[in-house]
Amino acid sequence: MKRNIELTLEQAQKIYKEQPKMRELLLTTFTKDELEEVTLKNWEDLGEILRMMILKYFVTEKQAKSAFAMAHLSLLMKNIKNECDVNWNNDEQTKYTIIRQGNFIAYPITTTHNFSFLAFKTPNICSQFATKHRQLINDYFMID
Repeated sequence: MKRNIELTLEQAQKIYKEQPKMRELLLTTFTKDELEEVTLKNWEDLGEILRMMILKYFVTEKQAKSAFAMAHLSLLMKNIKNECDVNWNNDEQTKYTIIRQGNFIAYPITTTHNFSFLAFKTPNICSQFATKHRQLINDYFMID
């Protein structure tokens, strides 16, 4: 007797992972790439893994949290593309930065040559970024 079953890709991936004896059967319908694919849906999927890896390399949890925040901010900056692509070799170009002054975050601070990781081409984008990502920026600068 022959029967047909329907599986979603997600169901097939789960079976492929958890039941090695079923792999050959699943490969008759799905490709190996489909079944072995791991998709990170968002930053939080990476979050705990990255946090644990970073913790191993720093003396304090506060330092690890800062490194974690820097990595996250870097990815967020990548999403706004060339707005963060300032030319530090050009002392004529004004850069708008987010900096720590004492226990406070200051922005947009203009500079032409003082390097800052959080640097933008326009004051508007700098201010929007600082407002939207305030907690991550506080973590990066190790402000409680």
